[in-house]
Amino acid sequence: MKYSNPETAAKPANLLLIMADQLRFDVLSCAGHPMVRTPNLDRLAAEGAFFFNCNSHCPVCAPDRASILTGRGIEKTLMRTNEMLEHLPEDEGIGRLPTFDEILAEAGYTATFWGKFHVPGFKAACYRNGADVPFFHEHYCDYLDANLPRREPEDGEYLDRFTGRPYRPVPIDYHCLDEAMTAERRRRNRITQPDHHGHLCFDASHSVTAFQARQAIAAIEQAASGASRPFSITCSFHSPHAPMLPSPPFATLFDPQAVPLPPSLEDPMANNPYIHANNRPHLPEYRDPNLIRYMIANYYALVVEIDYWVGEILAALERNGFAEDTLVIFTSDHGEMLGDHGMREKNIFLEGSVHVPLLIRFPGRISPGSRITAPVSHLDLFPTILDYLGFAVPESDGLSLRSVIEGTTRRDYIVSEWNYANDGRRDDVPNFMVRTERWKYILCRNPEHDVVDCLFDLENDPHEMNNLIGRNPDRYAYRDIAEAMKQRLMDYLESTRHPLLAEVAACPAVK
Repeated sequence: MKYSNPETAAKPANLLLIMADQLRFDVLSCAGHPMVRTPNLDRLAAEGAFFFNCNSHCPVCAPDRASILTGRGIEKTLMRTNEMLEHLPEDEGIGRLPTFDEILAEAGYTATFWGKFHVPGFKAACYRNGADVPFFHEHYCDYLDANLPRREPEDGEYLDRFTGRPYRPVPIDYHCLDEAMTAERRRRNRITQPDHHGHLCFDASHSVTAFQARQAIAAIEQAASGASRPFSITCSFHSPHAPMLPSPPFATLFDPQAVPLPPSLEDPMANNPYIHANNRPHLPEYRDPNLIRYMIANYYALVVEIDYWVGEILAALERNGFAEDTLVIFTSDHGEMLGDHGMREKNIFLEGSVHVPLLIRFPGRISPGSRITAPVSHLDLFPTILDYLGFAVPESDGLSLRSVIEGTTRRDYIVSEWNYANDGRRDDVPNFMVRTERWKYILCRNPEHDVVDCLFDLENDPHEMNNLIGRNPDRYAYRDIAEAMKQRLMDYLESTRHPLLAEVAACPAVK
């Protein structure tokens, strides 16, 4: 299918999309963080639109990235889990949907993608470097082998499997924990990337963040030669995803004893569907205030490193004369619980996991200092990009944020989804989240399963410690609000022709 660009007679604008992996909203200083300083992201927010309520459509890597690229929900991309990366046929789901970069490349843009792709490799064909896109980790390891000889760990060091280089653990690392805390994980061979916490034993000039940023900067420099204009460049950082192992000098920026602890750290979660999520009962270290602070300090360090390299990428745009005619977007596929409710990782609809940054700058088209409090979704990026670049927007499940930024549309709510076959089970997890500025409603699609549904008043309960429905004895006092939120969900499911419409319709708003 051909997609026209009405602005082809004029000078086409460029696109720069910068993505982090597992970056939560509230760790930016422009979002009010009391300790982390992110001056380059703050500047990007000040020079364009800063979205206070952006949400992952599905808060896990591959499903959300597929929705970013296509503007379609997971029942259309069929990317319900990360495992679908290896199993989805090319003629199904996302394979049948256009991505914004496929549309741009078809119109003559030079599209390149640097860093973590994490959607099926057959969708990389539109990129000039498409053959290399699915193999960012292999290319990074090749770089390390050429520039940083391997060595065996010394006393007090352990091997990081991601880089193949030694790191020094901090007290929350599984090597440092009591054997009783890790025996079951070791027995089941369940030691994974998130169990590693410490400091890499090599300088940050060789970090994966530095490697990926330099690739994006080189692409900008190449575009300056005139051979790659107009361009679409994506820089997709691996960090601050686990393993959370910053390198010096970033590694020691934050004193673990000084970092703020999550207000919900010791939440008993008695009326919460996620009380057992993410292996929470078997990971007590993430509820321990003396241990979680080490993870938090390392996470902050990785965020500051990303901010530094965002500044270098933006400087490359300016140095090469592209800043004024490039649409710049910064976001993250999902967040990180980081000790909220005594949990780690993502995969759930609580704020630390689903609430992400979104900054958009486009000089002359977006007024500096625009502040958007309306809820928005990653489904909205596909139509937003094409709209601002002058393309006819194909059908999508999102909304162009141009109308929200310019005030011609008032967005009332968004919907996020989770997969329906988690670990082979179909009905034991919440499946949908509906979010307005004030309220969050979380629903399991099976009315017969004993899953706690949720209604949170985010204005008065920002840390989500008081579920107003579920097992709350006063839950029926909130039935009107819950029914209004469920109706929004029904409207979304109907408008997107969602296959689970009938099942959700059968669920009571309050059980």
